[in-house]
Amino acid sequence: MTKVMIIDDDDAICAILKDVLEIEGYEVTYSLSGEEGVKKYMDELPSVLLLDLRLPGMDGLQVLKEIASFDPDAIVIMITGYGSVDSAVGAIRMGATDYLQKPLSNDEITYKIETALRNKTLMKELNYLKEYINKRFTMNSIVRESEVMTSAVEMLQKISAYDKPLLIAGEQGTGKDLAAWAVHHSGRRKEKPMVVFDCAAYPPNIIDNELFGDGKPHPPRKIGKIEEANMGTLYLDRIDWLALHAQETILNILQTKTFKPRHGGPPIPCDIHLIASTTADLRALSRQGKFNAQLADLIRQYEVLLPPLRERENDIPLLAMHFVEEANKEFNLAITGFEPGAMRKLLNYEWPGNVRELRNVVRAAITQAQQTIKEKDITIPRQVLVN
Repeated sequence: MTKVMIIDDDDAICAILKDVLEIEGYEVTYSLSGEEGVKKYMDELPSVLLLDLRLPGMDGLQVLKEIASFDPDAIVIMITGYGSVDSAVGAIRMGATDYLQKPLSNDEITYKIETALRNKTLMKELNYLKEYINKRFTMNSIVRESEVMTSAVEMLQKISAYDKPLLIAGEQGTGKDLAAWAVHHSGRRKEKPMVVFDCAAYPPNIIDNELFGDGKPHPPRKIGKIEEANMGTLYLDRIDWLALHAQETILNILQTKTFKPRHGGPPIPCDIHLIASTTADLRALSRQGKFNAQLADLIRQYEVLLPPLRERENDIPLLAMHFVEEANKEFNLAITGFEPGAMRKLLNYEWPGNVRELRNVVRAAITQAQQTIKEKDITIPRQVLVN
């Protein structure tokens, strides 16, 4: 049961609030003085505190200061009389969550408590997601031991400090998406959004709407990924699929740091960090007239090639165990590892699908395994084994 505490020197108000909130299903306690209330709060740790602004002795602001120092995440809703709204706003600046103005409304009381509790839950979830993302998408999260992959990650780390357009090249499944996220979270824009756009996922007739917005001069209008990414990072996956006219627009944005709306209005400031990925040779495509040569030259100034898995064989055991640990956490399993025959089978395969294919094979094997993964648990979809 959610506990609500009231600190108010008016015994009648405390009793009324207690009755109202208990009907709503809350457990309610109260104190008639600031000094007693602070001690009681520290002992009981309620989920919500309703705190009168005007108290004899230790007033509401002093109580708030003590509570906020003891419990920075406390939900404190101030109670104020007519004419004291400025003080209540000041209390919010000091850390209060919200305020209620007398005469009190039962509906408003319960609404503000429910809203505060819901917002706190959302903030916890948001902070958890931020923490997860910051741990999941870092340079350290890129599993490697091989010299070739270590060198690539060191280059990514170095480039992330430059905030310059970056091209991540490599075969399908080599980890380009993870590398892009790691660069973003290592750079100066890590607190800003990273907007992902797969250039191969949209037909030509709607790609402009998705990337640049619908072009309507007045609301409601759809803004595109470019505007969403302003001050953050725009990740253009499979940029070689992007239409030439869209490439030209991207080039202009990078050169001028402005975006010209399709409806013809004034240019909009647009400061983005561009990360692009490709499996193609952009230089060859530009010679064939299939890719904007200036854009290719710009993003290839800082280019990192991720090696295929067949060139980083000693990373396979590390990656395989990483995927086991990942699945153990996700599905609450206790797979301890691989029997020697199973690991040999992984090492003797060329992995044309690279890290992505290895992950899929390991996760499929886990569904067949008991405690350790045996050779028979591993199914290689393409039987192209290395002798």
